[in-house]
Amino acid sequence: MRKAAAALLMSLIVLTACSRGVAIESEPGPVYVVGVENPMSHAMDVWFDDGVQTAELGRVDARSTREFVIAAPASSVVEIIARDDGRTHTVTRRVQLTSGGASVVLTP
Repeated sequence: MRKAAAALLMSLIVLTACSRGVAIESEPGPVYVVGVENPMSHAMDVWFDDGVQTAELGRVDARSTREFVIAAPASSVVEIIARDDGRTHTVTRRVQLTSGGASVVLTP
């Protein structure tokens, strides 16, 4: 009787484990690197817009350069948008993403 109960329990565990949905992604899409240079005296928060979504990339400190990764954008041409904390400075640049990387300079 114990062997039959143990076998039944093992069967239930295996069936439960196999019934879970598993997501498998074969190709995540292209990945690009964008270097953003901020020569201004104030930090800027940076986003990208690929025509389908707008997503925050991060912050570039004053007089600094930072690289960001954009994974699987809807288009290889995106807009890079940067704003300071007070929203007194906004810079928008249209960028062609390439496998070798792209550069953006945030000058007003």
